[in-house]
Amino acid sequence: MYVLRRIDTRPSHGPQWLRLLSLDQFGVGLTLEWSEELPGGAGDVFETLFEVHGRWRGSVGYAIAADWSVALDGNRVAFEESRRELSSLRARHVDAFYAGYLLRRVNDHSHYTALGLYGTRAGLDEARSQAAIAKWVEGNPPAKWGAREVSAAQAFQVAGRGGLFERRGGSRIPS
Repeated sequence: MYVLRRIDTRPSHGPQWLRLLSLDQFGVGLTLEWSEELPGGAGDVFETLFEVHGRWRGSVGYAIAADWSVALDGNRVAFEESRRELSSLRARHVDAFYAGYLLRRVNDHSHYTALGLYGTRAGLDEARSQAAIAKWVEGNPPAKWGAREVSAAQAFQVAGRGGLFERRGGSRIPS
């Protein structure tokens, strides 16, 4: 599965998409579009390395995204696995956790975006403050694998959604 990320909030007409507005007054808006085929058009194209599902069954209301770079001599596999483990912790400990994704740029395999989706603002906040998660983060700094945050994590409110992000219920979300 591929994801096209645009730095704007224009409506999408794709089958599965999210339009995100920054919770920071100086932040930018994003539109994310999921596709089975390599998307064209302006924006950054990512491949989905994994998704971890949480228990939240309602609509997606909030998101957080962070861009990462892993040095050429870094351990990309270990970094990727660490993000999967962190998403799994969030799925176990945060009731409003909807899903976590690790996206890798198609044209540069050293650049990633970690994306977390939540049903509520409280769930978004809890994803960092919950005790087991905070302890794991403290003991597993990304620098251990040669990774550095390219841009600070940015929180968003979902301003529009389409396709399977409307409401999960028994449906499958993009994989």
